[in-house]
Amino acid sequence: FWRQMRTAAIVRAMAARLGVAIDIANNGEEALAMVRAAARSGRPYGLVLMDLRMPVMGGLEAVRALRARGFAAEGVPVLALTANAFADDVEA
Repeated sequence: FWRQMRTAAIVRAMAARLGVAIDIANNGEEALAMVRAAARSGRPYGLVLMDLRMPVMGGLEAVRALRARGFAAEGVPVLALTANAFADDVEA
C-alpha cells in the first residue's frame, strides 16, 4: 500500500508539471471500470499508466481484461509502471 501511495504521488507530481489531468485508480479492477466508464461517457482516456503490482486485480490482468473487452492498443495505449525490472517482468 505504501509503495502505491508513493507511486501515485510521483505520477501526480509529474503530470502536474506537464499540465496533464489524471485520474488514479486504487487497484486494477477500479482501473478497468474507470476506462470503461470514460469510454461510455465519450471521453476516453488517451493513455493509461498501469502499475503491474496492484491489489485486487494486477495491472497485467487488468490490461488483458481491457483488450478482451475490445479496447485495442491503438485506441487505449497502456504504459506499464513497475518497480520490478526482472527479466520475467519485462517479458510479461
